[in-house]
Amino acid sequence: MFTTASSRGAASQAQSDSDYVHLLAQLKVLERDNWPPAQTMPSGYGEVQVSELCQRFRLPTVSVINAFRDFVESTVDDAIPAELRPLMNCTRLIPCSTAECES
Repeated sequence: MFTTASSRGAASQAQSDSDYVHLLAQLKVLERDNWPPAQTMPSGYGEVQVSELCQRFRLPTVSVINAFRDFVESTVDDAIPAELRPLMNCTRLIPCSTAECES
C-alpha cells in the first residue's frame, strides 16, 4: 500500500511539474524579449499558446488572439491592445501555495 501511494504521489508530482513547465512556455509568448527576430518570426507565432491561456483563464479567445496579433505587429514597445490586457493581468496574478513551494 505504501508503494502504491508513493508511486501515485510521484506520478502526480511529475504531472504537476509538466503542467507548470507547459504554463511557463505559454506565458513566454507574451513577453517581447522571448520572441524570435521579426525577420524569422513564423506566421501565427504564439497563437496556440494564447488560445490555451484564454481557455485556462476563461477569456474570449478570438478577440484576445486578434489583439495579440496586433501586439506582435506593433512597433511600439509599450502598446498593449485593450483586448489583450485582461490576459496580461491574469498572468500577473497566478497564485502559488506554500505547499507547492515546500516540495
